[in-house]
Amino acid sequence: MAATDTLNIERFDDLLRYLRQYGHLARLDLPKVTRLEGGVSNRTVRVDCGDGRVLVLKQALPRLRVATEWFSDPRRIDQEALGLRWLEHLAPPGAITPLLFHDPDRHLLAMQAVPLPHENWKTQLLAGRVELRHVEQFARLLATLHQRSRDHAARPTTPSRAAIQGLDSPEVRPGGGTDKAHFESREPRAHPDLPSGPSSPRADLARVFANRDFFESLRLEPYYRFTAARHPATAGFFSELIAETLDCRLALTHGDYSPKNILVHRDRLVLLDHEVIHFGDPTFDLGFSLTHLLSKAHHLPSQREDLLHAARLYWQCYRRTVGDLAWTAGFESRAARHTLGCLLARVDGRSPLEYLSGPERDRQQGIALTLIAKPPATIPGLIAEFERRLA
Repeated sequence: MAATDTLNIERFDDLLRYLRQYGHLARLDLPKVTRLEGGVSNRTVRVDCGDGRVLVLKQALPRLRVATEWFSDPRRIDQEALGLRWLEHLAPPGAITPLLFHDPDRHLLAMQAVPLPHENWKTQLLAGRVELRHVEQFARLLATLHQRSRDHAARPTTPSRAAIQGLDSPEVRPGGGTDKAHFESREPRAHPDLPSGPSSPRADLARVFANRDFFESLRLEPYYRFTAARHPATAGFFSELIAETLDCRLALTHGDYSPKNILVHRDRLVLLDHEVIHFGDPTFDLGFSLTHLLSKAHHLPSQREDLLHAARLYWQCYRRTVGDLAWTAGFESRAARHTLGCLLARVDGRSPLEYLSGPERDRQQGIALTLIAKPPATIPGLIAEFERRLA
C-alpha cells in the first residue's frame, strides 16, 4: 500500500489490510471493527484486536461533516499527535489516551482506547445527571494543563520510535502480541518536536505549539468571523477579541475543551480531541467550556439551577487550581468575553449546538447580543446576567 494511497479507515477490509501490512495487527488476529459516531472532523474507528489490545484510529477529513461548507487541512492530525505526546506528561495520570502510532501521509493516528465501560460526559449532562465531582475534575484538569504549561511544564520522557516515526511498530510476537519491553527500549532518533538543550520547558512548549493555523480555521473563522458577518453590530466586539487572542502567548490552549470530548471511566475524566491545541490564550478554553454548561442550563429548565451552580463551581475550582495565572491582567474579563462570543457562535456560527430548539436558539442569540453590547467584567457577573435573562 503506497504512501500516496487513499486509505479510508471506514472501509474495514482496507483498514485491516493496512494494519497487518505495517505490523499493528498480526495476520492470525480476529479483530472486531466498529465505527464510532459523533465526530464531524474525523473518521473514527475502534479496533478490538483479539489479543487484548484495543485501538481507536482517527483520520482527519478535509471537509467537515456539517451543514455549511467548512474545510480544514487534514494535516491537523499531526497537531493532535503532537498534543497526545505532550499532554500525557502534563495532565494528571490517566487523563490522556496514550498515542500508539501516527501516520502523517494518511492523516491518521491510533491511540489506546479508553476501557469499557465508559460514558460520554455530554450525554450524562443532557440526561440531567450533574455530578459536581465531575465538574471539579473538569476544572482541575484544565487548570493543571494551563498552569503547568505556563510555569512548570514537565519535560516529557522521550517517546518510543513508533510515536515519533508513526509507522515503525513494535515487534509482533506469534499470536499478535507485542514485545513491550523491547519496544520501549529502542533508541529513538532525534525529533524536532521533543525538548532538548538548555531552553526552558515553557520556551519549548511555546515553540513546539506555535502553529495556530488550525485554531484559526476551526475556531476563529467558523465561530467568530463567520458569526460577526451574520451580526454586523458585533464586528467590533469580535475583531477586538480576535486581536487580543492572537496577541496572547500565555499557556497551552486546548481549543476544544468541552463535555463532548470527555469520557467518564470509573468516575475519572479522560480528555479527547486535541487537533487545535496551541500555545496561546487559555481564556478561550474557559469561554468555550463555560458555554456548554450555560447552554445546557438554558436547554434543561428542570436542571437549570444545578447546571448554573456547576458553571459557578467550575470557575471557582479552576481559579483555585490555576494560581496566579487567573490574575494576569485582563484574564477574567477576556474569559467572560470568550464565553459571550461562544454563546452566540454556538447558535449562529458554522457549528450550532444540535440540542437547542429553534426558540432556544433565538433566546440565546438575544441574550448573547444584549450582553455583548455591554460585557460583564467577571465570570460570576456573566453567569448571573445569563440566569436573570433566562427567567
